[in-house]
Amino acid sequence: MPPPDVSTASATAGDQRRGVIPGGADIWVLLGGDFMVFGLFFATYAWYWQQDPTVFAQAQAQVNTLIGFANTLLLLTGSWFAASAMRQVRSGRADRAARLMGLAGVSGILFLVNKSIEWQHLFSLGISVDSNDYFILFFMLTGIHGLHVIIGSAVLLWFWLRLRSGSATAPSSQALEGGTLFWHLVDVLWIVLFALVYLVS
Repeated sequence: MPPPDVSTASATAGDQRRGVIPGGADIWVLLGGDFMVFGLFFATYAWYWQQDPTVFAQAQAQVNTLIGFANTLLLLTGSWFAASAMRQVRSGRADRAARLMGLAGVSGILFLVNKSIEWQHLFSLGISVDSNDYFILFFMLTGIHGLHVIIGSAVLLWFWLRLRSGSATAPSSQALEGGTLFWHLVDVLWIVLFALVYLVS
């Protein structure tokens, strides 16, 4: 992925007037495919839940909803930082964009720390990844999503480093938009996952 662009607002606006797709068509294909895969995961969870709702309700009572809610706030905050960074880039304020992009990346790291604490707590209760169907799906879904958070955080922090260095090339605005869009997808997927796995009973 090329380094992010810190071009002027007029150049970006000109691109948008010419009908350039934010992030490029490739990133939208990737995001759409990823969302469809997670849709299958969510449908699988719902199917197993319907097969044994009692076991799922009992298992769900053991997960910490407060941690899940805190993680939701972290990702939403990270998305706000990333979107704000994009606005600063379009205004040519690379220094402000760098700070905001760094904060977005840190929000992802804090999410992962929180998630590891949650997993350790469940393991301390004697729960394993194969305790029952609920926890098989719980660890699978949160683990795969966690991998997305790792990738997204790494991309945001890489953008932070590049913005700090002041590097800028014409095609890189597309990379910056694509990375930010990926982070927004990570956020949306978590909101659905949190509602389905933590709240719906």
